[in-house]
Amino acid sequence: MPPWHAKYWFANWNPLTVAFWFAMGPISVVGTFIGTIAYRGLNSLYETGRLTRGKRSAIQQGRDLVMMMTGILLGAGMAKYYVLVFLVQQAFDVGTYIVSLRAKGRPVLYVVDSTVDATKEFHELYPVAPNPVIVPPLKQAITALGDIPLLYPITLPIKLARWLWNRGKKK
Repeated sequence: MPPWHAKYWFANWNPLTVAFWFAMGPISVVGTFIGTIAYRGLNSLYETGRLTRGKRSAIQQGRDLVMMMTGILLGAGMAKYYVLVFLVQQAFDVGTYIVSLRAKGRPVLYVVDSTVDATKEFHELYPVAPNPVIVPPLKQAITALGDIPLLYPITLPIKLARWLWNRGKKK
């Protein structure tokens, strides 16, 4: 874009328009779903010993940087570049999740003093159990979709129906 069109670099989308929400709605839903499974996949790679803490942190910071870039592109009115960067980020996130599904776990060894092992804080930070309860990533992603205000007209009636159903089953 030539410099004399600089006024368009700072043009914001008006969030009160239907066009804004028509564009942002699907992106919010897709981004939340894929972002949740990617984050869970990244943690799974760390928990299985495939990633070090530093590598996991670097990947998280890279994802945050790309997310900030998309916000800048959206705020500047560069929708084509925004969608392009968003799609690249989503492809990377799906790839992270697929790699986490295929990666085999390695045993993780915690070496601590017996007094540290006896503390509640240690067990909260490092939940070591023979059969830990792990919520599947897809279930976490679907739960995260219920927290998007844009989807409240859909999710709140479903939550109400579930609550009524469960209340009726208890009686």
